[in-house]
Amino acid sequence: MRTLITGINGFVGLYLCLELLRRGDSVSGVDRRGRLDLDTRRGIPGLSAANLSAVSVRSVELTDRDAVRRAILEERPERIVHLAGLAFVPDSWKSPSEALRSNTLTSVTLLETARELGWKGRFLLASTSDVYGAASPEELPLREDAPLRPESPYAATKAAAEALCQFFMRDGIEVIIARPFNHLGPGQRAEFVAPAFLTRIAEAIAAGVPVIRVGELGAVRDFTDVRDVVRAYAALLERGAPGEVYNICSAAPAAIREVLELSLAVAGAKVSYEVDPELLRPGMANARYGDNAKIRALGWQPEITLKQTIQDMWNYSQNARPGSAQ
Repeated sequence: MRTLITGINGFVGLYLCLELLRRGDSVSGVDRRGRLDLDTRRGIPGLSAANLSAVSVRSVELTDRDAVRRAILEERPERIVHLAGLAFVPDSWKSPSEALRSNTLTSVTLLETARELGWKGRFLLASTSDVYGAASPEELPLREDAPLRPESPYAATKAAAEALCQFFMRDGIEVIIARPFNHLGPGQRAEFVAPAFLTRIAEAIAAGVPVIRVGELGAVRDFTDVRDVVRAYAALLERGAPGEVYNICSAAPAAIREVLELSLAVAGAKVSYEVDPELLRPGMANARYGDNAKIRALGWQPEITLKQTIQDMWNYSQNARPGSAQ
């Protein structure tokens, strides 16, 4: 099968590329850089120029119809996975218009252009569990039919993309929507919670600082290793039902405090922590975790524990430090 990945250079995009190649797919991608960026992700198993030599990547602005048209015509994908977009929630508050362009308009432009070309393939939209918003205790774990209550521009633009993409089902395009909950793994950007903890711990160890300051620890989230997430995406491409929505989650809720304590444990750090009121964000002390029965019915299940993920992230971060072995 020929699969086109938008945002192929992103955290999830590179892992998905490797997973689909492992399954025998022909993979191509679009990204503003027009090439695979391997230097910043050294240390991820399988991520090498030799392994990815057959992957073509072109520079495409996804709101440019002509560029999108050329990509589809020349790559001839049977499946498109739309991962590109704004991914860090706080950034959406800085520029809601950019979030709308990145997360909603790109999705519609892709599908409108595909429709104009008579494309009838499978289109997987990576949405987010953030569309559920704050859940009441009786709604947990969240199922796919839970009400949508987006609480950020990021979540609102993803909810809008979901609704608009569904309309293209009538044109013979097999739209499937994935709602991943929190995911993490080696190579994730440092502003996300687990790599942020690991970075602060490493800096404290290096500086001999005995205490790190942290923010909200009571929030409960649903963490899944990125390698399990991309296996879920592959399962949806192969066996997902068109028009359906699927939660991608571990169904194993964990408090942020547990993530921090696991991070300290795998680092072997003699470092304590204290909550800094200046780092607390309103509305964060809540719970959001999912029910994954629907995708489990397709034969998928998470395989990597949270502890193993954080251990792998710590090992990766240590190997990726400037001056360390690559």
